[in-house]
Amino acid sequence: MTSIETAEGSSALVGLEAAEEPSIDGRQDEETVGWVTNNMANEAAITADIVLPEGVAISDGSDVGPSFVLGPDEEPAALVFECDGGGSSGTDATVTVTIEEADTGSVRVEGASFSTQLDYTCTGSGGSEPVSGELEQTSDPQVDNENVTFDVENNGTDRFRVTQFAVDHGASTEITEITIDGDTETPDGGQWLTDGTDIDVSSGQSGLTSIDPGETVTVALKFDVEMNGETFEITFTDTQSNPDKTATISVTA
Repeated sequence: MTSIETAEGSSALVGLEAAEEPSIDGRQDEETVGWVTNNMANEAAITADIVLPEGVAISDGSDVGPSFVLGPDEEPAALVFECDGGGSSGTDATVTVTIEEADTGSVRVEGASFSTQLDYTCTGSGGSEPVSGELEQTSDPQVDNENVTFDVENNGTDRFRVTQFAVDHGASTEITEITIDGDTETPDGGQWLTDGTDIDVSSGQSGLTSIDPGETVTVALKFDVEMNGETFEITFTDTQSNPDKTATISVTA
């Protein structure tokens, strides 16, 4: 096997190219910071050391990661970053990518690297306030002791992904289950408090369900007490939109 330490550049055996002035604007944004190309004759198994700023993560949709495979005839593989949660920001933060090894079985390339500077803002959702509305209760609640069921319509123009919800009952009650359009979520600890705290659904950014414009879905909540005559507010949040979308509905059971 031939071992080569290669230079930088997009035309090298392992081609590297850094993006110009990459930036992440908000915690729902993502950005390509560079590309890797396999200019060798065969498929290469590649390991990379990726140094990125605190508060930034490699996106699930990134072609490039700590370990990946790249064919010789493929388009350049993109290294894509996103916010790792929220609350952090930085200017001219250094990103360094080093190809520790690119191995085709007959040729092994080591030591190629590139650096670039990244600006990132992982607070809020691109600097805008959440958008309210879009979801509207369209049926009277059906109450069966601790179970409350009602219909909700998306009267907006965009899809609404329910990635968070919060229930505010103003009392020491708890929820043990929520179902939207047949998709059910249950808490790991057995119950959620109804104190207005945002609850992330376990399916993450894909959401508990997606409600298309004009679509009506059924929402069913199971409380730990009988809810006849009780009033509560439920807030749905779509953190995949930019900015976040929220919709609060007041329900009298």
